[in-house]
Amino acid sequence: MKNMPNLKKLDLTGNKMERTHSLCDVPSIEELILDGNPIASVKEYNRIAALKHLVSLSMIGCPFADEKGDDFRREVLISFHKSLPNLKVINGEAWTQEELDEAFAEIKAREDAKAEEEAAKKAAIEAGEAEPAADPVSDESAVEASADEGGEPVPKRTLSEDELEALWY
Repeated sequence: MKNMPNLKKLDLTGNKMERTHSLCDVPSIEELILDGNPIASVKEYNRIAALKHLVSLSMIGCPFADEKGDDFRREVLISFHKSLPNLKVINGEAWTQEELDEAFAEIKAREDAKAEEEAAKKAAIEAGEAEPAADPVSDESAVEASADEGGEPVPKRTLSEDELEALWY
């Protein structure tokens, strides 16, 4: 797809496509139709954020969208509100101001909950009720059995969903 730098509309309905990484090669896409593809992972969904000119996204019949059900449209607004400022149509319908207001309320609630959780952890650590979280990279239990070229153990770390999402924003 790298040879199509001016592509505006891409309809990939029913192509058994599980991954979206190649879409990043065509940032000019304004309308993307992924209906009926087996896209199921958050990682693949989040890659859509690279399509800065996207105005319309449709994922009807994709496992990721189906799992979210009626909340899919709100999740799109929450996920892509910063990265896709031109997005106006989700699954064939323009989003409403009410949906946008609900999405921003959910963003605020999630941010507040995260701040409260972090404050509670900090307070517990300061009160001596909890240990600081171990760095998964330096934690011996996270060392993989393989070794690098110099024979040193290679640390293994799994990124959290929040860390994966942060990579795309």
